[in-house]
Amino acid sequence: LLNVDLYQFYAVKKGTLHSYSKLSDILLRIGNLALHEKRMKQTAYSRIESYLEELIQFGKT
Repeated sequence: LLNVDLYQFYAVKKGTLHSYSKLSDILLRIGNLALHEKRMKQTAYSRIESYLEELIQFGKT
């Protein structure tokens, strides 16, 4: 009986750890995607800003 209880406890614990591991993997992937998106937006905005500055300089000459 004790062996069965220990086995069930181990199985539940292993399943729980696996679930936490999966959840943490998912959260890390979401975080990485969010950072990537932020960098992409910053790059796009800086390119637009540079382009607008060039247009302004071109308009002044």
